[in-house]
Amino acid sequence: TGSGVEEGMNFLLVNITDTGEGIPAEELPFIFDPYRQAAGSSQKNKGVGLGLTIVKRIVAAHGGNVNVRSQIGVGSTFTVILPASAVRETADVA
Repeated sequence: TGSGVEEGMNFLLVNITDTGEGIPAEELPFIFDPYRQAAGSSQKNKGVGLGLTIVKRIVAAHGGNVNVRSQIGVGSTFTVILPASAVRETADVA
């Protein structure tokens, strides 16, 4: 349940965690930018850098947000937060 201006609202929270190489702190503000890939990533050139941009836009279209926490050598956790009402409306359409 939300707090502050979101008090009384319910949210769906999904965490996706990996145990990859992690994302450098200086890169985190930019990872949702189109065509952006972390400098020095061993995964460089295995994509075009659009995946996280697309995820962010789809989640935003449903009134939600995507956050990331990461630590070099440990991995990353992406958190998708969606208003429960948007989840119900989408489920009704399917």
